[in-house]
Amino acid sequence: MKRLLVVLLVAMMAIPTFQSCKKGANDPGVSLRSRKARLVATWTLQSGSITYTSGTGYTDTYTSATVSRSTGGSASYTETIEIVKDGTFKRTILNDGNSTVDNGQWYFMEANKDKDIKSKEIVSFFITQEVYTPAGGTVSTSTYTGITPDFAWRLDELKNKEIIILIDESSQTGSSYSAKGTMTYTGK
Repeated sequence: MKRLLVVLLVAMMAIPTFQSCKKGANDPGVSLRSRKARLVATWTLQSGSITYTSGTGYTDTYTSATVSRSTGGSASYTETIEIVKDGTFKRTILNDGNSTVDNGQWYFMEANKDKDIKSKEIVSFFITQEVYTPAGGTVSTSTYTGITPDFAWRLDELKNKEIIILIDESSQTGSSYSAKGTMTYTGK
């Protein structure tokens, strides 16, 4: 009986520790790996859909090999991003014969109660170098500096082998623009 009581006390003390790893609404309830350890991997886009409202609006639908636009047309499309423990990343996009390779740095954003952001819920990516190779064209390399993220992921679900990202962007600068959707990546 005494042994059972000790086991129950240890379990009760451990549950809040495991629950603190859960940041995204659909994260696993218990994970023995930290959020950073789960994020560090090579991720490949599997599926997604983003609806843009600017002018007439349209939706892009992604599979592991194509992107299709609701207004017509589709193209071959693959995206892979390697997120490294040292805070660097490399993203490769192949879009209808064109290649873009972005290198840069990433970090988790801090919590912001006013914007309903939990700590380690959003990953910000800063591109420091972009190498663009158009199909049959000349390679161009650009180098960037700055403090504004180039793109960010709001992590809805972060498992060892799957990430689901929520996209909810808007801008009122110039013409009104918004993008809403989800993207699913698998890791290895």
